[in-house]
Amino acid sequence: MPFPDFLVIGAQKAGTTSLFTYLRQHPGLHLSPRKEPHFFCGPGEDRPPAWTGPVDRVVLGRSVFDRDDYRALFADAGDRRTGEMSTGYLVDPTVPARVVDANPEVRVVALLRDPVARAYSAWWMWRRGRWDGLDFAAALAAEDDRLARGWGWHYAYRRTGLYGEHLHRWRHAVGADRVLAVRSTDLDHDRLATVQRIFAFLGVDPDFTPDVSGERNVLDPERLRTSHAPEAARASGAGRPVRLGPAKRLVGAVVRTTRTIRTGVRTAPAERPPIDPAVREALTVAYADDRRRTAEMLGWDDWA
Repeated sequence: MPFPDFLVIGAQKAGTTSLFTYLRQHPGLHLSPRKEPHFFCGPGEDRPPAWTGPVDRVVLGRSVFDRDDYRALFADAGDRRTGEMSTGYLVDPTVPARVVDANPEVRVVALLRDPVARAYSAWWMWRRGRWDGLDFAAALAAEDDRLARGWGWHYAYRRTGLYGEHLHRWRHAVGADRVLAVRSTDLDHDRLATVQRIFAFLGVDPDFTPDVSGERNVLDPERLRTSHAPEAARASGAGRPVRLGPAKRLVGAVVRTTRTIRTGVRTAPAERPPIDPAVREALTVAYADDRRRTAEMLGWDDWA
């Protein structure tokens, strides 16, 4: 049984759950019944990645790293094209080589959202779910240190948005003609046409009309919350000084006021607060070169 014909590689918080729902309706496609198995994030030999972040044990428990179990996800495909959707594949630099080794003919779809908005939305998902005890500025400042200590890509709020870097890696691995990048704004504003363009890219009937009414997000932080919330608070830095890595230059003076974080995971606001304008501006500047690189690579008029 071959490995999947196509992958949707992210980005997290860019509309992938809705896209998953639309794609799986096509009679010519068979998507893994388990969204985000993250198989290719594992180092091989049926071993999971060594992620150590607070939410990582939950994500690992929902993933599939045994080769036979992974192939079984596509056992009922028949003659349909097979695929799966794991948002960790975009940012994890070790994944493309593993994918090509498994299927050199794979096709790849990337759904991209404005990187600043995406980063803030990703942070808020874990913050609201009590899996990140830091405010947004502090989480950005702690990102490099967290990743160096083994926290999973789920906490790569800033790094995930370096789309030009990630897509260059994927296009080099599988070929530019086998990578389709789609803006989440296209999915928002012209949903059916965008989904049918993806159908055409995947080599199935592009005229099929799925039900694209409404948006869906099954990854509700409330569903991920477990009895380990106090442990998550300790692991995320609540109540103790945070070692700020090199990323502190991103947020400058904003972060200097939050060197010691006293915000516990049980004190997250009920509603998402607006992003600090200074942090937004710092991230916008930090992403500027990669945004231009992405636009030039894909022939886009930036994020309009």
